Amino acid sequence: MDYKEEFGMRIKERREELGMTQTELAKKLGYTNRSIISLVEAGKRSLDVDQVRPLAKALEMSIDDLLDGPASLDDQLTETLSRLTPDQKEAALRFLQSMFAGK
Repeated sequence: MDYKEEFGMRIKERREELGMTQTELAKKLGYTNRSIISLVEAGKRSLDVDQVRPLAKALEMSIDDLLDGPASLDDQLTETLSRLTPDQKEAALRFLQSMFAGK
């Protein structure tokens, strides 16, 4: 599967999660019909750079998630931990240890 197909699949999956039709998404983006959405989802058409931000907004997702897919759980955890103060990290560690003690 090439990048355009993966990108299209992410769009389709997210659109369906939101219960949105191709026509509804097209209207949110100012298109007159769903053909562009259909082509992009099928991996047969690319979007211009200036079309990515409105698409991410319409799909209620970050540009990073739209372009690269959602971060793995490990990546999310690492990112969250990196933002904690030393005291918060210590508290988080104690909490996790208590949650999984004896398991």
